[in-house]
Amino acid sequence: MRRTEHIERESASLEQRCWVRLTRCCNNRCAFCHDSEVQDGTVRSFSEVASEIRQGRKNGARRLILSGGEPTLHPRFVDFVQLGRDVGFSWIQVVTNGRRFSYPGFATRVRAAGLDEATFSMHGHNSALHDELVRVDGGFEQSLRGMKNLMEEGCVVNVDVVLNSRNIRHLVDILSFFVGFGVREFDLLWLVPFGRAWENRNLLFFEPAFGLQWIRRAIRYARRKRLTVWTNRLPPWLLEGAEELIQDPHKIHDEVNGRRAELEAWLNHGQRLRCRQPARCRQCFLEPFCGWLENIRNSHRRASWTHLVCDPASTTDALPRWVRNVRLLARDQDAAARFCLAYGARGRRVDRLVLLLDTPPSRALLGAARAAGREIVLATSKIACVRKIIGIRATNLEIILNSGNMKGARLAAPAGTCFSFESCATASETARLAFNPLYALPVRASGPIYLDNIPLCVQPKKSFGRVFNMIGAQCLTGDKTFDLDQLTDWFIREGYRVRSLRCRTCCLYGECPGFPINLVRHFGFSVCRPLEMPI
Repeated sequence: MRRTEHIERESASLEQRCWVRLTRCCNNRCAFCHDSEVQDGTVRSFSEVASEIRQGRKNGARRLILSGGEPTLHPRFVDFVQLGRDVGFSWIQVVTNGRRFSYPGFATRVRAAGLDEATFSMHGHNSALHDELVRVDGGFEQSLRGMKNLMEEGCVVNVDVVLNSRNIRHLVDILSFFVGFGVREFDLLWLVPFGRAWENRNLLFFEPAFGLQWIRRAIRYARRKRLTVWTNRLPPWLLEGAEELIQDPHKIHDEVNGRRAELEAWLNHGQRLRCRQPARCRQCFLEPFCGWLENIRNSHRRASWTHLVCDPASTTDALPRWVRNVRLLARDQDAAARFCLAYGARGRRVDRLVLLLDTPPSRALLGAARAAGREIVLATSKIACVRKIIGIRATNLEIILNSGNMKGARLAAPAGTCFSFESCATASETARLAFNPLYALPVRASGPIYLDNIPLCVQPKKSFGRVFNMIGAQCLTGDKTFDLDQLTDWFIREGYRVRSLRCRTCCLYGECPGFPINLVRHFGFSVCRPLEMPI
């Protein structure tokens, strides 16, 4: 894996796009359709769709993606493509089964209106397999004619493949067939346990470990042929050795937007999430996210599990009473001191107050901090700062592992020193800042140390692991209510952690938090080193 490849992919996936649904109908009846519950046979009005297209462009999107149902069934599909071009979209794409493009002249008219790219949903390498899955006799041949027509018009064509128990053994055959047809880009999609996919679960779902050999063969084939491959919702551990293919975690925002009303009602109003069933959750890409949300939602009952990150410039000192652990950005020490004094003046103290520092704390800040917190922790990633704050009376030390400041450093630290990873939100930030867990810790401690949200395989001897959730104060909208978008950002930054399939042999598997997703995308699953016996 090239260390920069996932950064390039992140840039592509973060491109601002405008997704617009045109229809709630389809001329296929796919066995795995997760959207079938909202397919009522209707098409949206021209004015409604046109308004969304114009608004998307005003919001700064450059790429317009038309979807359904089957978007080409809309009687004014060509007009929507033309409108997208007229309002200034630089790239217009459709996600389609492609059958309508087989009709005489349709591909020509759509291409002339401004269509640049078509993503075809193709799930087999022959009629028997594809038609069985889409449940339309002749659908495969019709889609191929549509694909050929668009290619002849100069349109970019790529292929989506929904992986399931019926086609997983034939994945290389599917790629090979469409490569022969001229396709060079593929997206491999994982099943979603909703709609007909869940109704047909006994036919379609398979154990991920069972599909591992076929997925690895397909990846090797794609590398030989120098194909562009994307993945959508695949469990990350399936991609050990091909970590650059792990889906960008920011795509979770798309999943959240698709179920926003239901998630917010569950998170903030206690309404039951109808899909929250063990059998279904085991098959769902969002299960780690929902589990993390559930822990956050219960923070007012188990506050010691959640640490709140506060910026004194933007956070009120009137924090909810359940907050017992605060990480305070203290680079502006005067602002941090004022925050601590105001909080302490309320007659309240948090159990643990962590000051995130670039320079040693002033006496004023230390005095204010002691009024606001029972345990004071001085945290920094700056080597020069570490040397100066070691031994400050009545404080503990946290060293934030950072590639730029920790490389080659050797420090002596007291027993009880805490270590944590630098918090990184993106792949590019990870490449710039993240500490490689395969390196030895840059500190020689005089006794046991704490690894906060770090797997113990990083430093198995004389170490204690502590696991907790971490969110920003901007996630709070009330005492027991939360901002879903901000929580999603913090899940990507801190909560989304993964482990290797090999980790299942580790004696600490049940206790391990795993590694941050972007750290694994950058360094690979080789950072996971299962421990064979208790330490």
